This record gives sequence, structure tokens and C-alpha cells, in this order.
Amino acid sequence: MKNFFLFLALFFIYYSTQASDSARLEVYFPFNKFELTNSQEAKIDSFVKAYDSSKFTIKNISVSGHTDQIGRSEYNEILSLKRANYVVDCLKKKQAQGNFIYSINGFGKRQLVTISIDEKERFYNRRVVLTFSFEEKKTLVSEKIVEKPTSTAGNPERIKPKTKRLAEWLNDTTLKVGDKIELPYILFIGGLHEFLNISYPYLDELFYVMRDNPNLEIEIQGHICCQQGIGDAIDNGTGKINLSVARASAVYDFLRKSGIAASRMSYKGFGHQFPITLERTEEQKTRNRRVEIKIIKK
Repeated sequence: MKNFFLFLALFFIYYSTQASDSARLEVYFPFNKFELTNSQEAKIDSFVKAYDSSKFTIKNISVSGHTDQIGRSEYNEILSLKRANYVVDCLKKKQAQGNFIYSINGFGKRQLVTISIDEKERFYNRRVVLTFSFEEKKTLVSEKIVEKPTSTAGNPERIKPKTKRLAEWLNDTTLKVGDKIELPYILFIGGLHEFLNISYPYLDELFYVMRDNPNLEIEIQGHICCQQGIGDAIDNGTGKINLSVARASAVYDFLRKSGIAASRMSYKGFGHQFPITLERTEEQKTRNRRVEIKIIKK
């Protein structure tokens, strides 16, 4: 169950594609409550753990509380601020024990996601938005020991990952040349092409599938969300407007360095040309911010 919450939480993370080293997370509240459910608290915990394992560290956190449109404005202002403070308390009790600068605001019902009075729609108004700003972790030049990525690919002394979803999909007899497979758990630092450590078991899975299926050839395709028009976004690591290309290339480079022949792979970025869902909620945005593989030869 713990792993389930970890993957679920990471799937719901909104990584900013704007020109800043920041990321955004939203958590949602029951009606007229300022306490989170266990599953929503787990999203915060997993988010912070994921970034703690990356090459970046959290610098400051902006926390804004919101309500739906039901009730008096004065009451909702207080409720939204209570929600924001509850989330800050969760951060302090869990993994976020650093000397962070917190910016806390309550907006009541002034910034609605939807004006619909349907309960399923109003749910997305009852939220706290967390915006995390990051800076790169500093490492002394003289240090000899550097933490290595948790990837097991190409190392026969390590245990092969237990994840088999990709292999099962590829063994599906209905899958044919030209079909695409989403890789939803290959995740990146917001605005960058750097992997989160949580991605490595799934990168390893892709490596083993490629190794065990020598006839398989693929095109790695990168996509982004939340961009005006169909263009690409800025890669904050290079300053180039090619974030979707850079992320697809990162997967390609991982496989090539692990021993997969370059002749069996290619990569391409599609920017914001092919969103597969609307971008009204964080879940929808996350689905559009994805890496896929297209089967070229099977």
C-alpha cells in the first residue's frame, strides 16, 4: 500500500514547464474541512521524498489555500487559510524539516478552477497549491565519493527490477508496429531533462525489455503540457527551447549508455502538439507531460 501511494502521488505531481526551477503540487480537501485525507497527505510526503533524492534541493515553498464557491466569503477566507496552514504543518512534521521560507496565503473562493456547482467539479476548487522553488545541491570539487543513480541496468551484480508492466504490454499479441506505449512513471525535475530517482526502476524495465527483445526497435517521443500553442518549452538546464526533445534524448542516452545499440532507437520531441487530454486538472496536465515509445519494429 505504501508503494501504491508513492506512485500515485508522483503521478499527480505537476512539474512546471515554464522557465524556472520550480514545481507545483495540488492537494484536495473534503467539503467544509481543513484536514487532508491520508491519501492526499501521502502525495505531499512522496513529493518531498522524490525531490530530496534528486540533484536539487527545495529552497522555498509558496502555499495558497482555496475553497469552492459554497458559503460566505468571510468564512471561506478563514477556511482557505486554515487549509494552507494545515499543509504547512504536514510539511514540517514529515520530510520538509529544512530552513525553508514559507509564503502562506488564503484566497477563499476568489480563484475558482470551475464555476460548476456539481460536486465532482467543485472538488477541484477545494485545494491547496504548493509551489516549490529549487536550487542545485552543492558538491565540493575535492569529494571523491558521489552518490550514483539507483539504476541497475547493465550491472549483472544487481537484482533485475520486479516491474514487468512494459514487458507484458509488448508481449500483447494485439500490439503492432506503429503503436505507442505511454511511460507514465519516467519523471523529470520541473523544467529540466533530469530524471527523478523514482524513474530508474522503469528505465531499467525498458532497458531489460530492449535487451531481451533484440529485434525490437523504437522511437522515443517526448511531450510537454501547459504551453501556449503547439511549440516546445525551455529546458532550464541548457536555455534551449527543446524540453520535449531533451527529455526524449535523456531516455535514449540512458539506454545507449546501458548497452542498447543506437541503431535500434531514435528520439523525437513533439512539444505541445499532441495533448491526449484536457489540462483543467493536475492529473490531466501530468498525462500530457509524458514520454512514449513508438514501436518501429517488433
